[in-house]
Amino acid sequence: MHAVVTLAIERTVLSLYGPSTWDAICRHAGVPSDGLLSPGERLGPHAFELATAASLRLGVPRQELLEACGEFWAGCALIAAPDRSASLSAQPPLPEDAPQLGRLHEVYLLAQGVLRHFGADACMLLPTGHGGFELQVQGAGVLVRELLVGVCKALSRAAGLTAEVRSLSPEETRGLALHRVEVCPC
Repeated sequence: MHAVVTLAIERTVLSLYGPSTWDAICRHAGVPSDGLLSPGERLGPHAFELATAASLRLGVPRQELLEACGEFWAGCALIAAPDRSASLSAQPPLPEDAPQLGRLHEVYLLAQGVLRHFGADACMLLPTGHGGFELQVQGAGVLVRELLVGVCKALSRAAGLTAEVRSLSPEETRGLALHRVEVCPC
Protein backbone atom coordinates (compact mmCIF):
# COMPACT_ATOMS: atom_id res chain seq x y z
CA MET A 1 0.00 0.00 0.00
CA HIS A 2 2.94 2.39 0.36
CA ALA A 3 3.26 2.31 -3.44
CA VAL A 4 -0.28 3.72 -3.50
CA VAL A 5 0.86 6.61 -1.31
CA THR A 6 3.88 7.22 -3.54
CA LEU A 7 1.71 7.23 -6.64
CA ALA A 8 -0.84 9.58 -5.03
CA ILE A 9 1.90 12.05 -4.08
CA GLU A 10 3.51 11.84 -7.51
CA ARG A 11 0.31 12.40 -9.48
CA THR A 12 -0.94 15.17 -7.20
CA VAL A 13 2.33 17.11 -7.29
CA LEU A 14 2.73 16.68 -11.06
CA SER A 15 -0.86 17.78 -11.70
CA LEU A 16 -0.93 20.76 -9.35
CA TYR A 17 2.69 21.97 -9.26
CA GLY A 18 4.37 20.53 -12.36
CA PRO A 19 7.47 18.49 -13.13
CA SER A 20 10.02 20.96 -11.74
CA THR A 21 8.48 20.74 -8.25
CA TRP A 22 8.27 16.95 -8.51
CA ASP A 23 11.94 16.78 -9.57
CA ALA A 24 12.95 18.96 -6.60
CA ILE A 25 10.97 16.75 -4.20
CA CYS A 26 12.57 13.60 -5.61
CA ARG A 27 16.07 15.10 -5.36
CA HIS A 28 15.42 16.04 -1.73
CA ALA A 29 14.13 12.52 -1.03
CA GLY A 30 17.06 10.91 -2.86
CA VAL A 31 14.94 8.98 -5.36
CA PRO A 32 14.82 9.15 -9.18
CA SER A 33 12.06 11.35 -10.59
CA ASP A 34 11.81 9.59 -13.96
CA GLY A 35 9.85 6.36 -14.05
CA LEU A 36 9.55 6.18 -10.28
CA LEU A 37 6.57 3.88 -10.60
CA SER A 38 7.06 2.19 -13.94
CA PRO A 39 4.57 -0.63 -14.58
CA GLY A 40 6.92 -3.38 -13.40
CA GLU A 41 8.33 -1.47 -10.44
CA ARG A 42 6.25 -0.43 -7.42
CA LEU A 43 8.62 1.52 -5.18
CA GLY A 44 6.62 1.78 -2.01
CA PRO A 45 9.70 1.96 0.25
CA HIS A 46 10.23 5.58 -0.84
CA ALA A 47 6.83 6.73 0.42
CA PHE A 48 8.13 8.15 3.72
CA GLU A 49 11.01 9.98 2.05
CA LEU A 50 8.73 11.44 -0.63
CA ALA A 51 6.00 12.42 1.85
CA THR A 52 8.58 14.16 4.05
CA ALA A 53 10.28 15.91 1.11
CA ALA A 54 6.93 17.02 -0.37
CA SER A 55 5.78 18.29 3.02
CA LEU A 56 8.94 20.37 3.41
CA ARG A 57 8.94 21.64 -0.19
CA LEU A 58 5.26 22.63 -0.14
CA GLY A 59 5.33 23.94 3.44
CA VAL A 60 2.47 21.85 4.84
CA PRO A 61 2.45 19.19 7.56
CA ARG A 62 2.70 15.63 6.24
CA GLN A 63 -0.77 14.65 7.46
CA GLU A 64 -2.38 17.61 5.66
CA LEU A 65 -0.37 16.85 2.52
CA LEU A 66 -1.48 13.22 2.43
CA GLU A 67 -5.11 14.11 3.14
CA ALA A 68 -4.96 16.61 0.26
CA CYS A 69 -3.42 13.96 -2.01
CA GLY A 70 -6.23 11.55 -1.06
CA GLU A 71 -8.85 14.22 -1.79
CA PHE A 72 -7.23 15.13 -5.10
CA TRP A 73 -6.92 11.53 -6.27
CA ALA A 74 -10.45 10.62 -5.22
CA GLY A 75 -11.69 13.66 -7.12
CA CYS A 76 -9.76 12.58 -10.21
CA ALA A 77 -11.18 9.07 -9.96
CA LEU A 78 -14.71 10.49 -9.72
CA ILE A 79 -14.13 12.76 -12.72
CA ALA A 80 -12.67 9.86 -14.70
CA ALA A 81 -15.85 7.83 -14.16
CA PRO A 82 -18.03 8.64 -17.17
CA ASP A 83 -21.20 8.43 -15.12
CA ARG A 84 -21.15 8.28 -11.33
CA SER A 85 -24.49 6.52 -11.19
CA ALA A 86 -23.18 3.89 -13.62
CA SER A 87 -20.09 3.37 -11.48
CA LEU A 88 -22.31 3.04 -8.41
CA SER A 89 -24.50 0.43 -10.06
CA ALA A 90 -21.38 -1.54 -11.02
CA GLN A 91 -20.38 -1.84 -7.36
CA PRO A 92 -21.23 -5.04 -5.52
CA PRO A 93 -24.29 -4.73 -3.29
CA LEU A 94 -23.88 -4.42 0.44
CA PRO A 95 -24.34 -7.59 2.47
CA GLU A 96 -27.89 -8.13 3.74
CA ASP A 97 -26.85 -7.44 7.33
CA ALA A 98 -25.15 -4.14 6.41
CA PRO A 99 -26.68 -0.99 7.86
CA GLN A 100 -29.02 1.15 5.81
CA LEU A 101 -26.86 4.24 5.50
CA GLY A 102 -28.77 6.34 3.01
CA ARG A 103 -26.35 8.80 1.42
CA LEU A 104 -23.44 7.35 3.39
CA HIS A 105 -24.07 4.17 1.41
CA GLU A 106 -23.15 6.15 -1.73
CA VAL A 107 -19.95 7.35 -0.05
CA TYR A 108 -19.08 3.77 0.82
CA LEU A 109 -19.70 2.54 -2.72
CA LEU A 110 -17.63 5.39 -4.14
CA ALA A 111 -14.87 4.58 -1.65
CA GLN A 112 -14.80 0.96 -2.81
CA GLY A 113 -14.32 2.07 -6.40
CA VAL A 114 -11.65 4.63 -5.57
CA LEU A 115 -9.77 2.22 -3.33
CA ARG A 116 -9.84 -0.41 -6.06
CA HIS A 117 -8.39 2.27 -8.35
CA PHE A 118 -5.66 2.77 -5.73
CA GLY A 119 -4.97 -0.96 -5.69
CA ALA A 120 -6.35 -1.67 -2.20
CA ASP A 121 -7.55 -5.25 -2.03
CA ALA A 122 -9.43 -5.64 1.23
CA CYS A 123 -12.02 -2.95 1.91
CA MET A 124 -14.73 -3.48 4.50
CA LEU A 125 -17.67 -1.49 5.88
CA LEU A 126 -18.75 -1.64 9.51
CA PRO A 127 -21.64 0.33 10.99
CA THR A 128 -21.01 2.66 13.91
CA GLY A 129 -23.44 3.34 16.71
CA HIS A 130 -24.11 6.91 15.60
CA GLY A 131 -25.41 6.57 12.06
CA GLY A 132 -22.12 6.43 10.21
CA PHE A 133 -19.69 3.82 9.06
CA GLU A 134 -16.13 2.77 9.54
CA LEU A 135 -14.10 2.04 6.44
CA GLN A 136 -11.37 -0.52 6.99
CA VAL A 137 -8.58 -1.18 4.52
CA GLN A 138 -5.75 -3.63 4.95
CA GLY A 139 -2.32 -2.31 4.11
CA ALA A 140 0.91 -1.24 5.71
CA GLY A 141 1.86 2.03 7.34
CA VAL A 142 0.41 5.18 8.84
CA LEU A 143 0.70 7.05 5.53
CA VAL A 144 -2.15 4.97 4.10
CA ARG A 145 -4.49 6.00 6.91
CA GLU A 146 -3.74 9.69 6.32
CA LEU A 147 -4.44 9.26 2.61
CA LEU A 148 -7.75 7.48 3.37
CA VAL A 149 -8.99 10.40 5.46
CA GLY A 150 -8.63 12.64 2.41
CA VAL A 151 -10.34 10.07 0.18
CA CYS A 152 -13.34 9.85 2.53
CA LYS A 153 -13.60 13.65 2.82
CA ALA A 154 -13.73 14.02 -0.96
CA LEU A 155 -16.27 11.24 -1.33
CA SER A 156 -18.50 12.67 1.39
CA ARG A 157 -18.54 16.00 -0.45
CA ALA A 158 -19.25 14.21 -3.74
CA ALA A 159 -22.30 12.59 -2.13
CA GLY A 160 -23.48 15.98 -0.86
CA LEU A 161 -22.91 15.07 2.78
CA THR A 162 -21.55 17.08 5.63
CA ALA A 163 -19.56 14.46 7.47
CA GLU A 164 -16.90 14.26 10.11
CA VAL A 165 -14.04 12.05 8.93
CA ARG A 166 -11.48 10.91 11.42
CA SER A 167 -8.66 8.43 11.53
CA LEU A 168 -8.81 5.66 14.11
CA SER A 169 -5.82 3.86 15.61
CA PRO A 170 -4.43 1.00 13.51
CA GLU A 171 -4.86 -2.60 14.55
CA GLU A 172 -2.86 -5.63 13.56
CA THR A 173 -4.78 -8.33 11.71
CA ARG A 174 -2.91 -11.43 10.51
CA GLY A 175 0.30 -9.43 10.34
CA LEU A 176 -1.22 -6.67 8.18
CA ALA A 177 -2.11 -3.24 9.44
CA LEU A 178 -5.83 -2.54 9.39
CA HIS A 179 -6.44 1.14 8.64
CA ARG A 180 -9.68 2.50 10.00
CA VAL A 181 -11.41 5.72 9.00
CA GLU A 182 -14.76 6.70 10.49
CA VAL A 183 -17.32 8.75 8.55
CA CYS A 184 -20.23 10.19 10.56
CA PRO A 185 -22.99 12.57 9.47
CA CYS A 186 -22.88 15.96 11.19
